[in-house]
Amino acid sequence: MEEELREPVLTPIPNSLGTPLEKQIATAIGRKGKGRLVPRLPRTAVSCKHGSDCCWRWLARAALEEIWGSSLASLSLAESVTKVKEEFTHLQAERTDLEAEQVRTKAAEEALAEVQEELKACKIDGREFRVLEREHGRLQNEAVELRTQTGKLEAQLEIQIKASSEHIAAITEKASKETERLRSRAESAEASAVQAQAVEKDLRERVKDLQEQLREARTALQQDRNMNMMLAKKGKKKKPARRKTRSPKPSKSRSVPASPRSPSKSRSKSRRRRPRGR
Repeated sequence: MEEELREPVLTPIPNSLGTPLEKQIATAIGRKGKGRLVPRLPRTAVSCKHGSDCCWRWLARAALEEIWGSSLASLSLAESVTKVKEEFTHLQAERTDLEAEQVRTKAAEEALAEVQEELKACKIDGREFRVLEREHGRLQNEAVELRTQTGKLEAQLEIQIKASSEHIAAITEKASKETERLRSRAESAEASAVQAQAVEKDLRERVKDLQEQLREARTALQQDRNMNMMLAKKGKKKKPARRKTRSPKPSKSRSVPASPRSPSKSRSKSRRRRPRGR
C-alpha cells in the first residue's frame, strides 16, 4: 500500500522532501537552489561504491553524447544535461514555429488558389475594360461635382444655422421680457386681489354692522309702536270719566303729548350715523 501511495519513480518533488541521495542526483543533473525539484528514487536505491568506475555513470554520459551527436567529454554531467536540455527546448520552439508556419503557408496557398479561381471567373476583355475605365472617369467627375455642391450646401447650412441661432436668441429674449411682464402683471393682480379681499372683508363687516343696526332700528320702531298703542288705549279709557264730571271738551287744536323717546331708538340713530362718518 505504501508503494502505491508513493510518487512514481523520477517524479519531481520539493527539495525539502528529498533524501540526501535524491538531492545529490539533482545537483548532478544541474538543478540548483533551495526551491529546486529533485527526482524521486526508489526506496531500494543506494549510493554506488564504484565511483567513477560505475558502468551506469558511463551509460548516462554515452546516452547524452548519442543524443547530442558529438562528444561531451569536456563538460561535466550537469553541464551536459543543461546543454542538451537547452538545445531540446530550442528545437521544440523551432518545431512549434515551423508547424505554425506550415499552417500559415497552407492557408496562403488555399487563399491563392481561391484568388486565382476568382480571377479566372472575373476575367474581362479589353473592350469591357475601356468601358469600365470611361465609366470610372465619369463617376470621378460626378464625385467632384458632388463635393462642390456639398461644400456649397454646407456653407448655406452654416449661414442658416447662424441665422436660426440669432432668431432663436431674439425669440428667447422676447419671451423672457414677455414672461417678466406677465410676472409683473401677475404680481400686480395678486396685490390687487389681496387689496380687494381686504376691501371685501371691510364691506362685509360694514354690511354686518348695518344689518345689526337695521335690526335694532326695527326693534326700536316696534317698541315705539307698542308704546303708542298702549298710550292710545289709556287715553280712550280716561275719556268717559271726564264726561261724568262734565269737564269741558278739549279743543281740536290740542296736541297729543309726544311719546318719550326710547333709549334704544336714540342708540339706533347714533349707530345709524356712524357709517356716514367712515
